[in-house]
Amino acid sequence: REAELEVEVGNMKRAKKELEEEAVVAVNERAALQKKVRACKEELESVRVQHASALASHADAVCVKDAEFARLQLNMDNIQGEFEGANEQTRIQQVLITTLQHDEEAAATAVAELQEQLEESHTLLCQAQEKEAQLRADITSHKKHTNAMAASLAADAAATAAA
Repeated sequence: REAELEVEVGNMKRAKKELEEEAVVAVNERAALQKKVRACKEELESVRVQHASALASHADAVCVKDAEFARLQLNMDNIQGEFEGANEQTRIQQVLITTLQHDEEAAATAVAELQEQLEESHTLLCQAQEKEAQLRADITSHKKHTNAMAASLAADAAATAAA
């Protein structure tokens, strides 16, 4: 049981490490997405300025810039969606890490309890071995005493038979 719990603790630690690594990747992806959002916002602002200039100078340029603006807005919306997805993934991973930490703590408690039981069993075994040794010594002593009495009785019987 203790070995199973230790294996389970090891598995939980590996799973926790993997989740922590995934969380780091998610945080890095989130940072990259934030950078993309900022870049898109800057590009969008630049396009807005260009768009205003184009309205004043040429009607055809307005159509082109409107299409470019729409594309950039869609890209920004997509990146925002990815950003929100990364945030949700990070939150889920944090919940899983917390759950694994609680499971790991419970397993460690169970291992400690089993260790305590093992120590108690060892103490009882030592006591039983000591008692067995005492009983063997008592039996040996009793055999010697019985043999001495038998020899004494045999000598008495021989003396009685001779008399």
